[in-house]
Amino acid sequence: MSLSSSPKVKIVASLAAANLLNLGRELRLLEEAQADGVHIDVSDGHFATDIGFGPSFVRAISRATRLPVSVHLMVEEPSRLLKYYIEAGASRIYVHPESKVNLTRALRRIKSLGGEAGIALLPSTPISLALEALLWADSLLLLSNCNSCYLEWDDSEFLENIPARIFEAANILKRRSLSIDLGVDGGIRKEFIPKIVEAGANLLIMGSAIFSKGDPVGSIREIREILKAGQSNTKRVRE
Repeated sequence: MSLSSSPKVKIVASLAAANLLNLGRELRLLEEAQADGVHIDVSDGHFATDIGFGPSFVRAISRATRLPVSVHLMVEEPSRLLKYYIEAGASRIYVHPESKVNLTRALRRIKSLGGEAGIALLPSTPISLALEALLWADSLLLLSNCNSCYLEWDDSEFLENIPARIFEAANILKRRSLSIDLGVDGGIRKEFIPKIVEAGANLLIMGSAIFSKGDPVGSIREIREILKAGQSNTKRVRE
């Protein structure tokens, strides 16, 4: 199943915030809530300081759910791993231009293996670094804090400049006539959602906002209500 077949504003659950001792239950609840996918952060202890979630984990998740599985490679040499994660069931793989990678080649390799290709950017990375590779991407993912992907310092707050970065990226995609997902990942609290979507994002990767209360179904329902209210407000303003 492809993320590209999901509704306009997609809600994808980051499993880093789930109850890892009871993932079967968490996945069933995400399916019940009609989440648009699950997201797995992979780190190698080099590009990011933690170590976590290899292909065997992704394989177990992909076999246990009908939801599409996206994999975010926070690793030093992502090109070496692409084949293994696609074979494990990843439907979309995000790679970082800040790593040791030929970005265009990596994106083309992902697509040749049958996956969807995503570019992920750290908060301090200029969007211009990804421009030449956007033609081969299915998604551009903007990290919105410095703690969501196992970096070495505790900085989990949603950064204030992110709506402006989303707006900049959305305009770039529009000027280039690229109909790809524009995603945001990290520290997204529910009160930030209207600003994020208004700025141009259509993909929300959320962890604690979905799992922290132990009720993923209720949390996703609330997020969809926020999105619905935002669409109604936008319609009223236009009228």
